[in-house]
Amino acid sequence: MNETNTTGATARRRLRLRRFLFGLAGLVLLLAACYLTVTSSFFLKSVILPRVGEALRARVTVADAALSPFSRLVLHDLRIEPDAGEPLLAVGEMRVRYSLMDMLGGRIRVEEIAVVAPVVNLVVKADGSTNLDPLLSSGAGQDSPPPAPSSGSPPEVDLRLLLITNATLRVSIERPAGRRARAEISGCNLALENVRNGQEARLAFAAAWKFDQTSTVTNLAAHGRCTAAFTLGLTAGLYPAAARGQGRLEIQEASGAAEAARGLAAALTLDVTPAELKALDGKVERDGTVLAEWTARGPFDATRREGDLVVSVQGIGREALNLAGAAAGVDFGSTIL
Repeated sequence: MNETNTTGATARRRLRLRRFLFGLAGLVLLLAACYLTVTSSFFLKSVILPRVGEALRARVTVADAALSPFSRLVLHDLRIEPDAGEPLLAVGEMRVRYSLMDMLGGRIRVEEIAVVAPVVNLVVKADGSTNLDPLLSSGAGQDSPPPAPSSGSPPEVDLRLLLITNATLRVSIERPAGRRARAEISGCNLALENVRNGQEARLAFAAAWKFDQTSTVTNLAAHGRCTAAFTLGLTAGLYPAAARGQGRLEIQEASGAAEAARGLAAALTLDVTPAELKALDGKVERDGTVLAEWTARGPFDATRREGDLVVSVQGIGREALNLAGAAAGVDFGSTIL
């Protein structure tokens, strides 16, 4: 009799264990199915993006998407088109590599943000409205909760690389009486590296630019290139504390009212610390000939916006003065400074 009871108890324990294992396996399969569903391209395109578009009052679409919630997001052919107005943004590819576990622990760690071939179109109409208005007004009229009190300590940020390649920015401004101005930056490449608390970040930028303006009185057009490379010292709170580097702007071609500016180039060298402006040197030249140059140095407190600077302007000849006075119809003749 005892042997029979023991055998029955053993069988019941085995049955419960078997049911538990089946239940655990079912839970694992359910979680795996939920994970695959939530991270699928279909879920992102059919659930997440429509809700984002509804909040922005815009149509947000992608051709393909891949999401690994703990580490990576990739979007292909991202487009944002306001419900009313011109298309605003198109991106060939966007990649974000991050550490979700670090973010949950309070550290914003991002290995890479890469934006490939973005095209931004900003249209300003004669009445002052823009194709940004639907996005900017998407939260208007809604009560926002009061900001949470600051803990006093800045967030810990570790952004290794922000990379924008082959970007295009177009701005079209319509004015009354048929006047119009258009500006474009194309082939833009920007790299921002090592954005971390208390560290030095590096910024590099290069792009082509063009501008044209039409009116019933006068027309002008110009195009050229611009480059910049700077090192930025950041405080523990991620505020700029120091900067050094160089920038250059070239006007390769110009016509109409801007024809006199053809071939001009401006260069700037900057070296500033929290306590001193070591160098703010600039020059304007044409075909290698310096038309004007200036320097500025001395103690400078960026926090208080106070300083004791020595500014030197020299080499401003007749060509530079007449170029500056051309827009106002002023002829300086042979005057030099």
